[in-house]
Amino acid sequence: GMNKSRGRGNCRRFFRAFAVFLVMLLNMGVQVYIIFHVQRFVSSWAVGEARSAYSDYEEHMYSSSHLNKNGMHRGNAGAFLPANFATLSDEEKKVVCQTPLSQPAFLMVMLGVWTLNNFGELKLSFLQGYRVLRLPTSGRGLSADAEATEDGVQINGVSMGMKILTLVCVTIPRILVTVVLLWLGCRWLTATQSFADVILNALALGFLVDLNSLLYRTVMPRRDLVDAQKTCVAKNEKLEPSIWAYSADLVWFVLAVVWVWLYVFHLQMVLNEYNYDVASVCNPFLDVMAAPR
Repeated sequence: GMNKSRGRGNCRRFFRAFAVFLVMLLNMGVQVYIIFHVQRFVSSWAVGEARSAYSDYEEHMYSSSHLNKNGMHRGNAGAFLPANFATLSDEEKKVVCQTPLSQPAFLMVMLGVWTLNNFGELKLSFLQGYRVLRLPTSGRGLSADAEATEDGVQINGVSMGMKILTLVCVTIPRILVTVVLLWLGCRWLTATQSFADVILNALALGFLVDLNSLLYRTVMPRRDLVDAQKTCVAKNEKLEPSIWAYSADLVWFVLAVVWVWLYVFHLQMVLNEYNYDVASVCNPFLDVMAAPR
């Protein structure tokens, strides 16, 4: 009777673990599917519209221009004609003047918020993967050495198979998805042809980040959710006072600032060969449009 009870207990634990693993894979699959179609149906269209609008602006505002590698017009140096801005229609002015790159400070702040959001996910993924790797290797197959504590269950060691499974199926895919999301979000926000829509699209992107736990919170039984909350990995790192201990999190902020600066001024491929020639003629027009009436 004791052996049968133990066998049923092991069987239940196996199926619970399998269910959690299956939901995590399904959750990640849904996230990847949505990311793919956002890139295909939303981001790519936004980039195309931004390129077309800026190309028309360049052709109109310069006495001579050339085609860049995307086949879009770019004005030649010394051929800019500011007076031509007055001959654009109000609708054309509204479109080109709300190009996010025309206001680099605003764009960089929005991209900075988005980048910090993703860096938070990266930081958590790296930390969780590091803690699993630091655990003592014990047991065979997909086993774990756990003990009951006052707050729940603490995992003190896992098998090599469990470490590999966690890294390959959880940590690495989560990092890759977050990096793709970071790039996709920066590209989409840079291509958005409206300052108001930049803010709305940033909120929509936040939804994509939250998808990584949506199905897990919704589908899994409440008991499993409570058990997961009460389960922790033993912390093997020493938390001794040091300059690094206090500044480690600041490194992520510095990396975010560096990434945003590099992306806006060197890496963005939304408007190749952007001439930074919109703000000088658009700022007076924007001031008039924003004035109270």
